Amino acid sequence: MSKVTIRPARPADAPVVAALDILAGGGVYEYIYDDRPGLPGAAPLMLQAVLSADTALSWNRVMVEELNGAPVGAVTSQPYDGQPPSGLEPSVPEDRAAHVAPIQAMGRPGSWFINMIAVGAGASGNGVGRALLGAVAEKARSKGFSELSLRVFADNAPAIGLYRKAGFEAVERVDIPWLPRLPHRGGVVLMVQPL
Repeated sequence: MSKVTIRPARPADAPVVAALDILAGGGVYEYIYDDRPGLPGAAPLMLQAVLSADTALSWNRVMVEELNGAPVGAVTSQPYDGQPPSGLEPSVPEDRAAHVAPIQAMGRPGSWFINMIAVGAGASGNGVGRALLGAVAEKARSKGFSELSLRVFADNAPAIGLYRKAGFEAVERVDIPWLPRLPHRGGVVLMVQPL
């Protein structure tokens, strides 16, 4: 029988968390940071942001889910209001920042914000995502929040299905232009779950 546990992340989890952050980004980080000759790409920049103690992507804001002792999923969350910077901002080329700015501008003041939730390859279908959402909801309630929020690409049907089953509803959508290096259709959806 599989043993599933959820625990706070540790600095040693940073490589796994950084990889899951990139996976959860749906290609955004690769679009922004990869293919810049002589400059670091998405993977090393994300690892640096996760290892930092004072970023929105920091390991100390993450819960890791383990399946039989191996990390298979993670979620990063915090209050939407007053979030620290991601730690990636200084590295964003201006033209690429403008392309994804509508995503960053979309949010739900007063909510507990899920910045990233991802399940690693091979762990889908084991209830990992559902368990992580439950753990985040419990944490948000314990902090006095009455609502969770998150952003998701509109064409990510599996994730949207999971969120709807958990009680999330779409409340806003923004369009972003299709690009070969960021091939999503339908924009990004802001979803909210009452607690």
